[in-house]
Amino acid sequence: MVVDFAMNNACAAGTGALLEKYAMRRGIKMEDFGDIALRAKNPPDIDSTCAVLSEQSIIKYEQNNVSLEDLCAALALATARNYLAKVVSGLEIKEKVVFQGATAFNLGQVAALETVLGKGIVVPPWPHITGAIGAAKYAYDISNSGNFRGFKKISNLEYNVGPYECINKDCGNDCNITRAEIKGKEKIFYFIGDRCQRYSAKKEWN
Repeated sequence: MVVDFAMNNACAAGTGALLEKYAMRRGIKMEDFGDIALRAKNPPDIDSTCAVLSEQSIIKYEQNNVSLEDLCAALALATARNYLAKVVSGLEIKEKVVFQGATAFNLGQVAALETVLGKGIVVPPWPHITGAIGAAKYAYDISNSGNFRGFKKISNLEYNVGPYECINKDCGNDCNITRAEIKGKEKIFYFIGDRCQRYSAKKEWN
């Protein structure tokens, strides 16, 4: 069961998007990216601070005739480092690490994470649907004790949706926050669009 989660809301460097963009530029099929990266002999250390800097580093090494295999491995390693720095960011990493999601099919990325972590990683047989299987099992297990109010009650709810101004004036994110107010005995608020999750991380505000 998921007890905590974190998302990368501000940078693409720790996501598969950076790998896909590079694969497209080099004419590589994404399903071949991992195998190419695993053939690397001496991947360079590229900037993993953000996607733009990673791309600039890659271009510099391309001009110096660094092999495609080494560059693919370098990108996978940069993605792993950025993910740990920006998403994991201080959270405790347990002894057993499981890698799920379709990116886990990329064996080069799996190897990169193992290298950066310094430990082996477990990849489920169906990593792209592992989360869905777990969610379905959890829903089945609690089906008799759920608190779903039904579609009719939900459709009759009164609510207001509008922009919300963050109280943190010193923050540089400049988020476009939307607040939904659900009316009832107690007012319940839901927020989206806050990059730091200052508001959306809370389930309700009275």
